[in-house]
Amino acid sequence: MVDVRPLYDPVLVRHARAPRLRAPPPAGATTFDGLNRTCGDRVHLHLAGDPLVARFEGEGCALSLGAASALCEAIDSQSPAAALAIVQAYRDALNTPAAAPAPPGLAGDLAYFLAVRAFPARLPCVSLAADTLAAALAAAAPSASPPHPERGPA
Repeated sequence: MVDVRPLYDPVLVRHARAPRLRAPPPAGATTFDGLNRTCGDRVHLHLAGDPLVARFEGEGCALSLGAASALCEAIDSQSPAAALAIVQAYRDALNTPAAAPAPPGLAGDLAYFLAVRAFPARLPCVSLAADTLAAALAAAAPSASPPHPERGPA
């Protein structure tokens, strides 16, 4: 039987119950929308400036909103290039085996969301915001890495 306790880690619960940077778009922001067609989770990511001001709005499960909160917190005040690197590192880590340790230096609280790797059906929940951000940041920087090959853009 799989242990579900990591999904209820206090850090994940905190991001889900009281998401950070969940707010309307700042002045001059561009909004990028992501949708999980399987369950209907939606995320609206608002990015402005360089360094980035990152905010989000959305409707969905605790994991998708919590991951959006942690991602926005990790990329807020970063350059677009640094933000893209953070998002790609997180997306790459989500594709490692469940037993693999979190890569060193994974930004902010993102490592806590890697517990979901043991529950493949929930991976789209924690990758929705990351996939949407990767597509948005890659579009803003044409020389940047393309969207993740396994999941593509949101």
